[in-house]
Amino acid sequence: MDGSEVRQQLVDALVGMGYSRRLAAHALRNSNNHVAEAVRLIQEQPELLQDSDLSSEETEPSSSDDSLVVPDEKLVEDLVAMGYDADKAKLALRVAKNQASFAVELLVAGANFMQEDPANPSTSSGAASKKRQKRRMKEKKKREREQAWKRLSSALRADEEAHLDTSLAEEEEFLAQYKSLL
Repeated sequence: MDGSEVRQQLVDALVGMGYSRRLAAHALRNSNNHVAEAVRLIQEQPELLQDSDLSSEETEPSSSDDSLVVPDEKLVEDLVAMGYDADKAKLALRVAKNQASFAVELLVAGANFMQEDPANPSTSSGAASKKRQKRRMKEKKKREREQAWKRLSSALRADEEAHLDTSLAEEEEFLAQYKSLL
């Protein structure tokens, strides 16, 4: 610690990673505004950041505001590349506050963290509402595909017999033109 002022931009960056503002400021103060060092302190040496008004619960990402974390798209792509569903990857990253290793642990452990928790509004009615909306969209697309198929099939059936409308004289003329091209 050199006594320099903690930069607000760096505090905001750590808050964006899911840490509390107080913990971020304390870690940045101890690391002289080095973000990587601050994150290392938070994750590996939280006891150095303990003081009378900083609880140990703040060293772990909290789950009370999971819905406020925006999953990092690069991390989502990485998890999808590993074979995980994109929606589950996003949810795991949200719960893990964009900590890839923790998100992978959640995904590997199963989907228990994705079950509805009535105490957590981010996983109850919101998730169910999204599922219903997704299901409705799938059903709508299916109906649209079926209608398009019916229109196409009826148009094809009508065109199949169109060649029977030509007279023998017209067919003879077409054959003569064809022979002349050979």
